[in-house]
Amino acid sequence: MKIGQLYRQAANRFIRENLKDVTGLFIVGYSGITASDLNILRESLRKAGSRMLVVKNSIMKRAFSESDKEGITRFIEGPSSIIFVKDDPVVSAKVLYDFSKDHENLKLKGGLLKDRILDSQNIEMLAKLPSRNVLIAKTVGAIKSPLSSLVFVLEGNLRKLLCVLNEIKKKKEE
Repeated sequence: MKIGQLYRQAANRFIRENLKDVTGLFIVGYSGITASDLNILRESLRKAGSRMLVVKNSIMKRAFSESDKEGITRFIEGPSSIIFVKDDPVVSAKVLYDFSKDHENLKLKGGLLKDRILDSQNIEMLAKLPSRNVLIAKTVGAIKSPLSSLVFVLEGNLRKLLCVLNEIKKKKEE
């Protein structure tokens, strides 16, 4: 076997295996971005629980078609990179979106969230969502607020009752 064949097989296998346990993935165009900027992007994505992989388009297309994710292949044109998202896809989308604002050569092409195909506008909308932790905090706050108000109202009625009883006690003592 030639080295090129071994590389294609290994890359194909790597992509298919990573597709099994990801929450999402993004395809980006990176033409015109320096290697040092790509390394900065890779590091930011790694901190967000994602991994960036640059392979030949033909290998990406073959791996997607072999893993029933063929719909995503329409985004693979020109120099493309795949980002595998293992954690919260909103955080990774924010990293990509923020990086693309500073580096106009980074193009958000498309992605996949569970089994839903995303275009560049969907990725931007995803990036503008609050993070998972913020959404959880808002939900807990929304649940807590009416309960706190109920406790405060009930406590007020008890205070009033206590004041009335104290007044009755004072009158009886006189």
